[in-house]
Amino acid sequence: MRVLFVDVGQGTCQIILTGKRRAIVIDAGASPSTALRTLRLLKIETIELLVISHSHIDHSGGAAHRTRHRLLDDRVTGVLVDYQDAIDRVAYVFDSQFQKRPVGKYLVKLVQDQKLKREQLVPFVATDKPYPLWNSDDGSTTLAAISPLGGDHLLAFDYDQPNASSAILELRHQGNKIVFAADSEFEQWREVYRLRGNQTLLCKALTMPHHGGLMHGSSEDLTWFCNDAVNAEVVVVSVATINRHGHPREEVIRAVAASGSHVMCTQITEKCCQHLESLRPGVIGAPRHPCRSSSRSDFTTGAGRSRHVACAGTVSALLNDDGIKIERRDRHRRAVDHLAANGNTPLCRPK
Repeated sequence: MRVLFVDVGQGTCQIILTGKRRAIVIDAGASPSTALRTLRLLKIETIELLVISHSHIDHSGGAAHRTRHRLLDDRVTGVLVDYQDAIDRVAYVFDSQFQKRPVGKYLVKLVQDQKLKREQLVPFVATDKPYPLWNSDDGSTTLAAISPLGGDHLLAFDYDQPNASSAILELRHQGNKIVFAADSEFEQWREVYRLRGNQTLLCKALTMPHHGGLMHGSSEDLTWFCNDAVNAEVVVVSVATINRHGHPREEVIRAVAASGSHVMCTQITEKCCQHLESLRPGVIGAPRHPCRSSSRSDFTTGAGRSRHVACAGTVSALLNDDGIKIERRDRHRRAVDHLAANGNTPLCRPK
């Protein structure tokens, strides 16, 4: 088995390859192009489980994306659209904006058209125990939701803020864990921490919530999150070279690095290097897996600024009998050290 933390630019997508041309897809980025290209190049025929962590477009847009064709007729494309006849189940968080988004509207249409059976849809709410979503045939690997709780849903609806009930998933394999945190908030993690008996959640890899952005808390909350709530050997930050949100935030990346985690951003920004073109095709060389940074159609903006420059690119985790191994981690560490030694300012390295 293998987990791909796909470089989709400013968005989030993870693909778990379960064997025999089958996969689990957790979110699909803002637009469907990279996720679909990855699935097709990997020759995936069946999606055992499609998970929509919450309704924000940078996570759900690639599942069902409405576009305006040049002939002015609406088109819908995406993972849910292209694989609708080959999806076993769809799990989603029913938040306050879900039915307003293309993915929610398209799910309704599929059920109405009887292309998806109602029992294939899993709107999940975790209890005080992990909510099971998927098990491997031999039982060695499981995927479960550890958040949101019912109260998270109520608050998310009251605030009209889908992040407040964003799904947190835990993949267990041979005693090791990968945690997919989507855009979860501090309050969710306090409940996860409490239900674990105030024990730190230790894992091989964690997707940093909110692309390394704000989680609506204080600096003390951030320190607590990185050291007490969860501690990962590797933290993957899914971010675009150019984005309007200011991701990743310096204080977030430095707090993660200070906790002892190795940070692997999918793309690099001008916060870390002023001459991004000099880094192509990527900080650690050519990407090994399909990613937004390997698409030559949009390397620069209209202003001539570089965009979609890979740092780690699509990050790969190998799951085997020995546990979980984050591939090219050491090579990435050396490459970032070299970057810092040559006058650049990567956020994940001390100034």
